[in-house]
This record gives sequence, C-alpha cells and structure tokens, in this order.
Amino acid sequence: STFTYTTLMSVCAKEGDKSGMMAHFRAMERDGLAPPTEAWNVVLNFCARQRTAAQALDVLARMRSGGIARDATSYSTVIHALVRADRVDSAKELLEEGLDEGVRPDAALFNAMLGGLAKNMRPYDAVELLSRMEGLGIAPDSLSYSLVMRGCVRARAPELAVETLAQMRNASLPVDAQAYNLVLSAQAGAGRLDDARTLLL
Repeated sequence: STFTYTTLMSVCAKEGDKSGMMAHFRAMERDGLAPPTEAWNVVLNFCARQRTAAQALDVLARMRSGGIARDATSYSTVIHALVRADRVDSAKELLEEGLDEGVRPDAALFNAMLGGLAKNMRPYDAVELLSRMEGLGIAPDSLSYSLVMRGCVRARAPELAVETLAQMRNASLPVDAQAYNLVLSAQAGAGRLDDARTLLL
C-alpha cells in the first residue's frame, strides 16, 4: 500500500539513505500506485535536512506540474530549507504562493516563516505575519511569539519585545522563563537595564 511504501521511505530518509528512499518511491509507481502527498513530503524533508533548497524547490515544482496536492507541510518544509539557505525573501514569496493556491495553513507553516524573519532581524515583518495568522483564523502558539521575540533580540527592538510578551499573555498562553529571557535580552542589548530590572520585579 502507499502507506507501507511511505513508511519505508521515511525509515530510509531518517538513516540518510537517499537511494533506498527513492527506490521505494519508484517501486510504488511500478506497482501502479500513485505516490501520495505524504510520500512527496518525505522527499521534500530529506532535501531540506540535506540543506539543498534548490532540490526542494524542484521537487515542489514537480508536484505542481504533476497535479500532486501540496499541503502546509510541503510548503513549511521548503520554507525551512530556504531560510537555512538565507533566502528569506524567497521563502516569503513561497508562503504567499501557497496561500494563493488555497493551501490550508497552520501554525507550523507560519512558524517556519517567522523563524526566517527572526534570523534576518526583521521583527516588524514578523509582527505583521502574526496579525496575518490571526486574520486567517490561525491562533499563534507559544513558539510563534517566541520567534518574534527572538527577532527583537537580534534587531535590538526592546519595545516590540515587551509588546509581543503582552500579546502572548493576552492570548492566555503560558509565559515561561525562556520568553522572559528573550525580552530581558532585548532590553539589555539595547542598554535598557532599568527596564530589564523593572520586568523582573
């Protein structure tokens, strides 16, 4: 069954066995079974983990041309690969492409993009993306807010970090020590030690 072949592909992929993974993929086709989206996603994930963003994009293009459904996992996997390759603008374009194509987004998809924006010191873009999530009816999770605050640390934007922490509280999400550490780091990095002390009190 496609489930069995996809499982075997996943095992090979986790062991770094590309030839084994693709052998099961081709065997599926030889048996007259159409590889499902999940099988294609295994290949995408392998490419992403091998830091081959170009190959991941090529696989996604093959899915599109072959009429294979792409889901949120497909897009988030390739976005991760692009972010690792420091191609955050390409990742943003890909996110928009997925949304335009009607892919049902989830928090993981947006978090992949938020991670890229944080890495590239673009916290204000990250805040806009949080609003976009909410507008689509997707509740940001703790990781979503943490990624925005991580971007604030990198960009030395302490006010925005404090605002994001407040939004996290308003969303009734648990605020752990890591969240406070991020805000404190943003304030300390900007030389606002008094504000950092106030937050601790």
